[in-house]
This record gives sequence, structure tokens and C-alpha cells, in this order.
Amino acid sequence: MRNARLTGWGAAALAAVLVTTAAPAVAVPLDESATATPAATETAAPEQTSSPEPAAPAEPTEAPAEEVAPAPLTKNAERSQRAVAAAAAVGDLTVTVFEDRYQDGVFDTSKVGRTGQSDAIRQYLGAPTLEASDGTTWTSTEVDGKWFFDDVPAGAAKLRVQYPTVPVNAMLFDATDPSKLQKLTQVGSSWDPRAEASVTIGEGANVSRTIGISGLRAVADVRYPDGTPASNVAVELGSNGEWLPATEYSFQAGSYEHLDNGYVFLLPGEFGVRVTAPAGYSVDEVTAVSSGGNIDPIPVTARDGAYWIKTTDASTYTSNPTFTVTLAELPTADLRVASFDDRYADGVFDATKLAKDGRSDEKNSRVRQLVTAQGAVFSPTPAANGDQVFEDVPVGEAKVYFTYPSSSFDAIFFDSTGAASADDIERIPNESTSAYSSAVATVMVDEDGVAMEVGFTGLRAAAEVEYEDGTPATGVSVEIGSNREWYPAVDYETGTYEAFNEASYYVRHLPDEIGVRVEAPEGYQIAEVTARQDNNPGAPEIDVTDDDGTSFWIDTADAASYSAAPTFTVTLEEIPTAAVDVTYFADVELDGVYESAADETIPGAEVYLLDAAGDWWATTSLDGTYAFTGVAPGEATVYVELPDVPDMPEMPEMPELEFPEATVALWDATAIESYRDVVEAETETISFEGTRINADGTTAPVVVDDALVGVVFADLDVVADEDEAAQVFVGSASVFQIAGFVDTTAVTGETPVDAPVDALVPGAEVEFLANDEVAVGEEAAPGAGAFIATENDGELAVFGAAEYGIRPKVPAGYQVIGVTAVGASGELEVTETSAPATADGEALFAAPREYRVAPQGVAGPVPEGAAPIATGAVIWVVEVAPIAVAPPVVPGVDAPPTDPTRPDVLPATGSDTNPWVLMFGASLLIAAGFGTRLVIRRRTA
Repeated sequence: MRNARLTGWGAAALAAVLVTTAAPAVAVPLDESATATPAATETAAPEQTSSPEPAAPAEPTEAPAEEVAPAPLTKNAERSQRAVAAAAAVGDLTVTVFEDRYQDGVFDTSKVGRTGQSDAIRQYLGAPTLEASDGTTWTSTEVDGKWFFDDVPAGAAKLRVQYPTVPVNAMLFDATDPSKLQKLTQVGSSWDPRAEASVTIGEGANVSRTIGISGLRAVADVRYPDGTPASNVAVELGSNGEWLPATEYSFQAGSYEHLDNGYVFLLPGEFGVRVTAPAGYSVDEVTAVSSGGNIDPIPVTARDGAYWIKTTDASTYTSNPTFTVTLAELPTADLRVASFDDRYADGVFDATKLAKDGRSDEKNSRVRQLVTAQGAVFSPTPAANGDQVFEDVPVGEAKVYFTYPSSSFDAIFFDSTGAASADDIERIPNESTSAYSSAVATVMVDEDGVAMEVGFTGLRAAAEVEYEDGTPATGVSVEIGSNREWYPAVDYETGTYEAFNEASYYVRHLPDEIGVRVEAPEGYQIAEVTARQDNNPGAPEIDVTDDDGTSFWIDTADAASYSAAPTFTVTLEEIPTAAVDVTYFADVELDGVYESAADETIPGAEVYLLDAAGDWWATTSLDGTYAFTGVAPGEATVYVELPDVPDMPEMPEMPELEFPEATVALWDATAIESYRDVVEAETETISFEGTRINADGTTAPVVVDDALVGVVFADLDVVADEDEAAQVFVGSASVFQIAGFVDTTAVTGETPVDAPVDALVPGAEVEFLANDEVAVGEEAAPGAGAFIATENDGELAVFGAAEYGIRPKVPAGYQVIGVTAVGASGELEVTETSAPATADGEALFAAPREYRVAPQGVAGPVPEGAAPIATGAVIWVVEVAPIAVAPPVVPGVDAPPTDPTRPDVLPATGSDTNPWVLMFGASLLIAAGFGTRLVIRRRTA
């Protein structure tokens, strides 16, 4: 290697690389204008344009000879004066009482009822009275049909309104808010009845109440198809969102009304009727007339199983609109029930299969009765084949009741009608939660008859959870699953778990499959799950199906019997753990591998690990070795925090540079042998919640938000080894590459590295190499002829340990004479080879040759006291010269004398700016400054 004397553009660049101690920050004083405190200013009074003279005092006026009496106050004015005098203590109440002749609950005189009458003020009632909040009684005054209570003490009061007739044959209701009609409570004697309403008198306010009068009732006549009255039928009448039981008249069979020691008047709006038809009948038709004995029909609307009329269709506001409900006789059919004990426990009836106890499915007589929708009760008749038959059942919905042999908690019934397997069956619910309730199946009987199949089973399931040494595992979360539902299990017998229902009885399961899933205690995992036919410790084992290691299943047909409790045995083992040591180092030698004698570890960073169980871990270190203990063995990924980007100093006339987020290149150095094996790590930002491992081995929760990391080690097969930790090495370096194209014919008495700036040749292109990585070259300034390696996104390219190189493309009219490379230790040995073939568009251009250097000598030493980071640069000098071209010869004309070695060329640069010093010198100064300005992000749990 020959020594190079650097005095030109290369000297500026290399000097910048070798500056490894950043200059201290200099405090720049603010100029006076920036630091001066603005003086306090006074707010001037607005300037007066004129000074008016003060107004002269008014002359006294003489009193009129005759005083004029004030005009008398109106009633409203008097009331207003009284309210103002005592606004905080009293208020007014205005009451309107009207006959609701339109029967809609709203006081509206514009609407005309069927009789041609409209709502009207009721003027011939006794005066309403008010019991005020202080217990005093107030009498109202009437004006134009309205009643007034003035200056009543504020607070809760009771308004009492007299009924219009005696005895009471109408109803008073509060119609102030028509959406909330409410009957008034009757008070007083039967011969002096009054209705009472609660009123709150507001302070200084005028409260109003509108009271309606209505005598509406509702009646239902129920008839058989031949017109004869239907007695003893369940009838309900609906009004104002309430269903009221109707009573059959003692004097008129088949007619029903809601009675309460007499007629009950209903609120206007809608009247409804619903009838539970007698056995063998259904509701065929419902019509209505506007009042009893009136043949004038009114519309009926069917809704939600009931029939409705509007009260505005009643003949008067004191009439009784009447429903006529005509019944129809229902056709009948038979219902056949095959009820069986599912001894094979597979959910279907098949007497050919033998259960573990040697018995097969057999029919039973657990069918108790059938009840129709009309309430008729039918008892079954046994058939020759063991079925239970209900004969001549009315068509329609019916309920079939099944009786348990003892308690309803000891077994379950299920509907297997048409089932091909247990996947098609459905549990039959109980009538109630009582231990002695029946199971009730709802069935629709059609005219062709119905056959149903109902199974009976008493299956249970238990789980015994234990550790490897046989010790029972108590306090473990266990669930038992069946029929697509999971039931929490209770540890009722040290380490034995079973599901219980709300009444604290064992849960019974449908046949098919029964499963178990266990949430192992911290530090443990499921080692093995076995099962046996029942809860007898000596019972034979049965097969268990493993569902991805999370839930385990048995076939109920493998149970000892259809009333057994097949039992799982779940064995827990300690989760094996692994230890991982990560060495994060600055590759001072740039050889790609860690050498303790030459390289230096980087302390103070954050290192994260995502283990095979999906858990996140975080730790830091004071010596550059980051230890993880207790992590799950298996594939893992290590993430190393990257240093912050240092601030870039201001450089006059210097183009803006984009620094990457990752200011160092990282690589997995665990299994490589040399710098040629280095593959730079990807960079990403991660966030997670996990566990921090402290220096003393203790742990604490940690939350990491948006940490910039290098994904430096993936697919780590960590072996659980208590004695030896898996070793991971993470290398780091910051290497830049720079290239200049120098016209050697413009250099006199100097080496190309020492050439002045104006010797650089514009119009060239270059690709920068680092092993198999390729970066593009970006000019310092347009036409400068000098380049720095950048990524495709325009950010500066930072390289780790590698074999560095370039692929130059010279301008037209030039050829490469030689390539020189300079690093921290001086000139480097350059190897020239043919560029590999690449696919179209894969590279910047297809270069015929490429030039490479080994990394030795590229980086400078880490100064004492500086943060350990390997920095450096490779300065490439591409020596070019014009291609000699003979001038054309014109016959008969002498060619002018020329110097073929120095043809006319373009100017060396497009301006007098020194692009190398400004662009590359400054950028490398920053790159070298990483050595002392490495800032590691700090995080706390």
C-alpha cells in the first residue's frame, strides 16, 4: 500500500471522519431585540373631540291643580302584583274540567264525536277545592269555565274535584299530559264522592291541571260457533297498557266485563280483548259495536294475539263498546311420544348398541300429561311398542310434561326427534327451578298427527387436577364443557372439580362430548390429560381428544353408564424456562464478529425479547451484556434499542441532509464467521406491555411505547437449560461511503486524492455496495461530481461491517484510469471484479466493473472516554481521463494542430461552491460525532 498525502477535497472529508470528539456546545447570546423586555404600556383614555358643558339642573315643576286617579288594575295585573310581593312563597293553580265527548283523552273542542258533540267545559260541578302544603283548604273561583286558586302556598298540594253524578257512574282522569292519562283517586263518601289529584304548586308559577270526565266501559260477548254463549271462558280486557280480568255477568251468560264491586270505567284511547279459548276451540272471529245493544259496527284490529278498537268509535263518552268473540271448533289429531333412557349415551334411540354396563337404550313411561293452548289436560295411553299416545288432541300448540324419577336436578330430558346424531338434539327445559318440577316440551300438533322422540340421561363429569408428584392442585381455574357451553367447575374435594348449577346440584350434561379446560397456575403447564369411565379411581381409562392443547374431550358413549360421572385427570408440570444473554457491542474492527479484546460492549440501552409463549420482556445493562432469565423456551425474537439521532449543526450554504432514524447499522453476529456474512437488521417501532427484569433478578411490569429498535435476532431455538444461557451477539457500526470522480489530466504534481475541487468531473453516476446491499449515490450539488451513499428514500445510508464497494459509471467521453479508496488508516487495497449480472431495473445501472475493499482500516479508534461506537467512512476516488479521439481529416484541408490528450471538456463544477467540504465534510463530522454523542432512550416501568 502506498501512502497518500491528503491536501485536497479528500483531506477535508477524511479529517471530518477522524474527528471523534464533538465540540462542546456554545451558548449563543440573544441579540438585544430578542432579549429586551417590552416596557409596560398604559392604556390611554379615548380622546375627547369636544368638551360639552355640564347640563343645567332641571327647573322644578309645579304640581297639577288636580291629581288624576290611577286606572284600576285588571285581574291579571292584581294577581301579578301579589305574585311579585310574595313570589318566593306562593303560586297559582288553574283547573279545567271537561267532558271528553270525543273519547280520546285530549281536551280539544275542534273534534266532533259520533253524536255530533265536541269536548265541552263542565260548568255545573261543585267548585274544586285544594288542600295546600300548609294544610289549609282553598276554594276556587270560576271564570269562563275555569277554576282559579290564587296565591296558594308553594309545595305539594291535593286537588279535589267533585264527581258529576251520584251515585258515581263516570270517571275523572288527569288529562294534563295526554300521553300519560291517569285515573284520579276517589275520596269521600259514596254520596259525596270527590276525585283527588296530587299537585305541586311552584313558587311564583301558575300551574295548570286539565281534568277529563268519561263514562266508558268495555264488554266482551263470547259465543260458540252456533251462537250459544260460552261460559267460564278466560277473558281479559285491555286499557291504557294494562290487562284487566273480565268477569262473566251473573245475569247474562257469555258476557264479560271487568268488575270491582260494580262497573269499572276505563281510560279513553284503545280497548282490547284477548280470550283463552276452551279446550277444542280457538278464536275464529272478533267484531265490535259502538255500544251495548247497538248494531253499529266499528273497526277491530288484531295485534299481538289480541283484538283492539279505538274509543273514539264509541257511540258516546258514557257508552260501553262491545266485542263479540266467536269461537271455532278445532280439528284433532294424535300425538305419539317415544320416551327412552339413553343408556348408550349417544343422543339417539338405538336398542342395538350396548353401553359399557352391558345395557342398551330402552323406552320408559316418564311422560306425564299434555296441556293444550286452551288449558285442556290429556293423559297418555301406552302403546304396544312402548310409546305413549295422546289421542284426539286439538290441533295447535301443546305442552308435553315429563316426570323425573326423583329430583329434577338428577337428570335431564332432551328432544331427539329426527336426530341423526347428538349434534341434532336439544335440551328440554324444566317448568321451573324447583327440584320437583317437570320437563316441558312445546310441540305443534297438526291435522296429520305428530310423533316425537325424547331421551333421558343423568350424565355428569369431573376433573381431578394434580401436580407431577401426585399432589392435588387446589385453587385452579377449571371449566367443564358440553353442548357448546362451558360451566365453571368448583374444587369440592381437594383437587377434584365439578360444575354445579345455581341450586348447588351437579350439572347434568347432554350426550355427545364432554370437555375440560384448565388455566394452569403461574409457572405451570398441562403435561398430560387422561380420563376414565366414571369417578371410581379404579375405573378403566377412555380415549381423550386434545384440541390444540387448550381443551380436552371424551365421547359420552365411553362413560360407564348414562348416569355415570366420567372423570378427567389433568397433570400439571413446571414450565421449563430458558436464559438468554445478549451482548450488544461496537464492532471496532469492523470484522462482523465479537472479539472481547478489540470490540467494546455498549451499556445503557434497552433490549427486549418476545419469547415463544408470546410474552414480552425488557432489560438493560451497565456492562453491555443483557441477561434474560425465566423466558419460555422455543422460538424467540430479540429487539435492540437504537440510539437517538443527534442534532445536526448549522452549516452555511450546505444542502439539507436527511438522517435515518437508525443512525447505526445492527446485525446478528451470533453465528457468523466474518464481515462477509453480515446481514443488516431491519428497523421498526414497537409498543407492548410486559415484564422488566431488573439487575438484581427481580421483575416488575413495564409499558413500552414506540421504541425504535433493530430486529436483530429471530427464530431463536432457546433450549431450557438451567446451567447455561443461550448467547446472542448484536454488532453495531456507523460507516458512510463517499465517492468523487477526478479528472487526472487536471491534476498536476498531486495525487488524485489531493486534487482540488475544480478537478471533479460532473455527469457521473455511482452505486455503493456493502456485501450484497446496494445504495444509490446522491450528488453533493448538481453537477458536483462528488457523491455520498443514500437509501432509495433519500436518507443517508449507514453501513455496518461489510466488504464495501462501488460500481461507477463515468460520463460520456471519459474512461476509468484507476480507483483509490481511503479509510481512517490511509489508503486501502482495492479489488476490481466484474459486476454480477442483474435483472433489468434492479440496480441503478449495469456497471461493467465493481471495486471493493475489506473493512480493515476503515474505522478509527474509539477515544478514551467516548461512548463505544464504531464509526468510519470509505472515500472512493475514481480517477478518470478523457478518451483520446483523433480529429476528422478533410481531404485537401490540413487539420489544425491539437493535443489529443486534452480535448475540450465541460467545466469541472457548475459553481464556485466547494460541494465536498460543505456536503461531505459536514455530514461526516456528524457521523464521527456519534462517538461521543450516543444517547440511549431511557424507560421506566
